[in-house]
Amino acid sequence: MLNIDRHIAIWAGWIAGPAFGVAMMAAPEYLHLGPTWSAILFWGGIIVFLMTIVVVGALSLHEQKRRRAVLGPVFLMSLGIVIFGIGAAWYFQPTKAQQSGELQSAELAPFDNFVQINCEIAQLPTVLPQNKMLELRLYHPGIVAGGTFISYPMSPGSPIETFKDEPSYAWLCRVSNFGASSVINVEAEIVVNFRTSGMVSDEVIYSGKVATPLMNLSSNGGTCEIYVRNFAPDHFAEVLLPATASGQMVGNAQRQTFKLASAMFGGFILPPFKQDKPQPADVPIPRPRPG
Repeated sequence: MLNIDRHIAIWAGWIAGPAFGVAMMAAPEYLHLGPTWSAILFWGGIIVFLMTIVVVGALSLHEQKRRRAVLGPVFLMSLGIVIFGIGAAWYFQPTKAQQSGELQSAELAPFDNFVQINCEIAQLPTVLPQNKMLELRLYHPGIVAGGTFISYPMSPGSPIETFKDEPSYAWLCRVSNFGASSVINVEAEIVVNFRTSGMVSDEVIYSGKVATPLMNLSSNGGTCEIYVRNFAPDHFAEVLLPATASGQMVGNAQRQTFKLASAMFGGFILPPFKQDKPQPADVPIPRPRPG
């Protein structure tokens, strides 16, 4: 009985050990791990593979000597598994392009907490500011996302045409980069909730997500100004600011997601647009950022 158990253990070692080593080498390919863990698992898999061959091979030789049998099959089996392991190591070894991409990713300057979105009550300006200006117009019903962005391509100082049948009050959100590196093609996603009242505890009638146009923010204070107005006639609009955004470094095509710096407000509420009623400039309700 002990002989049978010993044979089973040896054959299990021939099968399970190399298989586990190959699985370790393959893990970085399928789990998309970073360079450090990829190297640890890849070379660890090779070590486990070779150690298994040595240990199980020695046990098999010892067992064959006790039985005075021919040792050829043991050597052939060991040679076959070693060749298989070399092939697996060659196949799963990271390519130069992959290694270069991982190094570039590791060298990217972190943007976490360098970009901030700060909002305050404001009115739409009469002339274009020095900073890039966008306008987010909120609608319900009518637009699936809950709103749409308007761009102003004119030069700073150009007059902005306003109409009496549009909201005169707004919120101004400044997207600013306080880091030492410029960030280009910055994009964030803003959530908009529509309710029949200004109470955040009331039921959300409709919720949408609006992606910002791509913004280029220069280093040390580069800013884009976003004015937000609610055109919905019957619904309050709750605007929730994002916790993250995505962008790129100058000269690098790889996008990365980064955390935004904490701001005074995590969102705000705009009242419905009533054309037949006065439009107070202080109606929007500040809403602290959720903890």
